[in-house]
Amino acid sequence: MIQCDDRLSISALKRDPQSKTQLPLRINYKSAMERVRDKNGKIKINRYFKKIDENKYCNIDKATYQTLSDTEKENFHGAGENKIILTDGSIFRQRDNNFYLDILDLSFNESKVLESRYRLALDSMIELVDRDIIEYKPKIDNPNLKNLTESMRQIILRRFYLSQYEYNLIFPLEYSKIILDELSQNDKIYREGQPDKFQTFYTKRGKKGATSVKFYDMGYHIPEMEGRLKVEITLGKVAFNRLNINIQSLTKQENCLEVIRSEIMRESLKLPFTPDIQLKIADAMLKTDNVLARMVVQNSRDIAANSKAIRELQRR
Repeated sequence: MIQCDDRLSISALKRDPQSKTQLPLRINYKSAMERVRDKNGKIKINRYFKKIDENKYCNIDKATYQTLSDTEKENFHGAGENKIILTDGSIFRQRDNNFYLDILDLSFNESKVLESRYRLALDSMIELVDRDIIEYKPKIDNPNLKNLTESMRQIILRRFYLSQYEYNLIFPLEYSKIILDELSQNDKIYREGQPDKFQTFYTKRGKKGATSVKFYDMGYHIPEMEGRLKVEITLGKVAFNRLNINIQSLTKQENCLEVIRSEIMRESLKLPFTPDIQLKIADAMLKTDNVLARMVVQNSRDIAANSKAIRELQRR
């Protein structure tokens, strides 16, 4: 079994209602972003709103909007998301008063797996300055990269908070089949997809800010890994508050998994499996030599050692 992570999200308010402070955005930041669209190319709508007076708006969800008559729908406008995709594939998006920085593909991108997650967030903020989203107002003449980096660090620490962090445990084929059988036979588990195709099993569907847990066949995304199940445990604000951590706490992958281990173990004890499978999962979560980043480093050392040995033999 292999432990890794896949996604980190941090978020900030455009305008904090308590402190009245604003996220430092360029005036025309929206022109550098694009609207989020569905698979058919249509703009995705999250809610509808209409203006009541100068300081008051009426907001309704999509389901409520569909129940209105044509007359009642008048003056309502659809609200969606704006986004910009960064160089490394991370996404910065806006929904209403909230901004989210989603750092994706943490484990299966060679440039990210060994990097500090906090540093990746910092680099993304620096790129957002270059992409005319975040406004940088240096307090000194001729600022350098170090000054810019420190400014972005302060913005992250003062304005952003952890939104989600996704932990993964990848099962070998022999355990994947056993776990899939147990999931398939449990009628109490919510599932998506057709039984004869790739299904996603939700053993815990967390509400906003809570932890969610789901299992699925990795072949859905990576064909050569078909048959290997992966469990995704996505932590939210409830877990982060319990752990008392922030973005600075999430550095290298192995350190991140150590920081969140108590929450992961908490969830492992709730999984709906036989005691034998539950024990094997818990045991894998407690290990440190099965963390993907450490395995990558060790493999690199092995390759380097083998290369050195070959060179020594060639000299003889």
